[in-house]
This record gives sequence, C-alpha cells and structure tokens, in this order.
Amino acid sequence: MKKQNDGELPAALVELLEAIIDRELATRLTDVLTAAGRCIERLAGINLVALEPADADDGSADLALWEKMAPTVGEMVVAVNELCTVVDECLPTTGNRESLFGREGSDQRAEYEATAVFRSISPLIKKEVGEVGSLMRRPEMLSSPWGLLSELQRLRAQIRARVSDGVYLLAAALGAVSRDEVVPGYGQEVLRALSFRATETALRRTAQQRLEAAPPSAGDALARNIEEDFAVLGSMPAWRHVKIDTKRAMLRLRAQLKAASTSGATAEEVGALVRPMLELLGATSFELSRAVLISHDRDARNLSLRRAEQAELHLSLETGAAGWALEAAFDAAQPLRGVDEVVDELLRQAAKSNVAELEAQELMPLTAELASALSRLDL
Repeated sequence: MKKQNDGELPAALVELLEAIIDRELATRLTDVLTAAGRCIERLAGINLVALEPADADDGSADLALWEKMAPTVGEMVVAVNELCTVVDECLPTTGNRESLFGREGSDQRAEYEATAVFRSISPLIKKEVGEVGSLMRRPEMLSSPWGLLSELQRLRAQIRARVSDGVYLLAAALGAVSRDEVVPGYGQEVLRALSFRATETALRRTAQQRLEAAPPSAGDALARNIEEDFAVLGSMPAWRHVKIDTKRAMLRLRAQLKAASTSGATAEEVGALVRPMLELLGATSFELSRAVLISHDRDARNLSLRRAEQAELHLSLETGAAGWALEAAFDAAQPLRGVDEVVDELLRQAAKSNVAELEAQELMPLTAELASALSRLDL
C-alpha cells in the first residue's frame, strides 16, 4: 500500500478532481484537499511516544515539561491554522443553495458540499486547537505529564477525525469512493490496527493459557514470561495509537510483574495482577475495530461468505473444486483475526490442515461452520 508524501493526494482523489469540468473550482478544491491531507499527515506524524515518561507515576510541578512538549503543541496549532486559512480563501461563504439539488457527482453539488462541510469543520477544529493552547494555562497539567499527554492525544485524534471526515464527504460528492481510497494515511491506519488486533488477540490467548497451566508455585516464571509478552506488544507501531491511560496502566503493570518475578509470588497472585489488563486490551481492540476497521471487516466477512457459498455449490454439484473454494474462504477471513473467538478457532483449525485436499465429508461441516460463524458476526 503506497504511502502519500507530504501534500500528495491519493490517486483516486486526483482522478475525481481531474474529472471536474469547472477547472477554477477544481483548483480551489485541490488546494483545500491538499491542505487537509497535509494537516492529517502532520497530526499523524506527531510523535507523542517520545514524550511518554519512563515511570507510571506523575512528578512534581515542572516548567521543563512544557519546554519539552511545546514543539508538539506548536505543530498541532500550525497544522490546523494553515488548513483553516486555505478554507477561508478557497471556499467563500456565498454559495448557491440551489446547487444542493444538483445531480450526484456534479460540480455544483461538489462545491456546495465542500463549502458546507469545511465551513462547518473549521470553527470546530479552531476551537479544539484553542483547547490545546489552553492546556498551557492549566497549573494541574504542569505536574501531570500523563494527564497532559492524554489531553493532547484526545484532541489530536478528534481534529484528525474531523478533517478526515471532511475529505471523505467532499470526495463522495464527486463520485462513489471508499475512505481508504481518498483519505490520506487511512490505509496505513487500517494496517496498523489489523496488526495490533491480531497480535493483541494472540497475546491474550497465550497469557490466558499461561495462567491456566502454571503450577501454583511457578509465579516467578509466570510473571517474567507475561511481562516479556507485554513488552513485545508495547513495541508495535500500532501501540502508539492506544489511549494514554492504557499505556500508563501497562507501564505500571509491567513494573509490578518485574517485582513479582523476584518476590516469590504465587501464580494466583500474578493472575490477579494480569487479568484486568487482559480485559482492558480486549476493550481496546474492540474500540479500534469499531473506529477504524468496521468497513474493512464487513468487506472481509462478505468476501469470505461468498467464497464459502461457492464451496457449498461445488459440494452440491460434486465438481471436486470445493476444497479450493473453501481454502479461498479461509484466506479471505484471515484479516478478521481477533474479531470473534469462534472464527479464530476455525482459522486455527484450517491452518493445521490442507483444506484444499480434504474429502467432501470433511468439507461439508467445516464450510457450514465457517458460514454460520461469519453470518453471526456483529458488524
């Protein structure tokens, strides 16, 4: 998946803009979308991870904290102000309301919707970036790097989501497109979320198995192994987008596990430490799925279901190709890892056997189970 350079628009968005007959309008919309794309990418590129403390506890009031974080705050302010300036210049408020009734994909509709959308977004993101600046005047933030980072993360995500929505709505006024085709950085966001969900699900399963299998007296080794598992998860690129409160809780838990690994803790005591975090990680994965992956998951589910239906038809016609079709169904379902335990178990079963070589009597129940599990997904 190709990553856009700073200011570069996705190919599908460029095609829509090139199809606009009114070239003066096309130029204005290109300027707005380029500024919006630059804003999205600048916000995504702000590295809050580099500002995260090494300790889960807050310190005392320290002006040096703001000196460290001021460049990040400045980047957010500049990114938003530049976009709002371009919107003011390229989308004047005087528009023809009759253009609302223009046909789908028309220049008139595109201009009306672009103006309506970005004129609505601009005051909202100006207000939110103003909140970023006001953080500097809140004394309680001077002694709370974690609280400050949490606010910065929330506002950055909120602003980025609004601008991304604006890009998508403007593009949708020009033609039938999906978010991943037109929103800069959206494809990479999906890949990171998929990677996190698959890894987090595997980690939770491994941790649960460790907890269930550990002898009562093996708490030291159990704590050490699970802490190492959590360290791997925290090093993933997608971890940077996990909520700051969850990161802080993980840092605190890892410190507790390191202490438990040398204190003679029992397996039951280690389990009491770990289980709340496993639940929190599951909730985090669910939130990512709903916020970023819902369209992707529906597409993957629908494709896998179509392949499963093909397998059922091959079985009924006795063509001998049912195994190939079902293998394709399982391949299509791979991106759904972590969505549902039943689907995950079926994927694990398929990975242990050569599905394409199975006999009809084995393919029939497996096909039915996969189709049933996919149909029950709440997407």
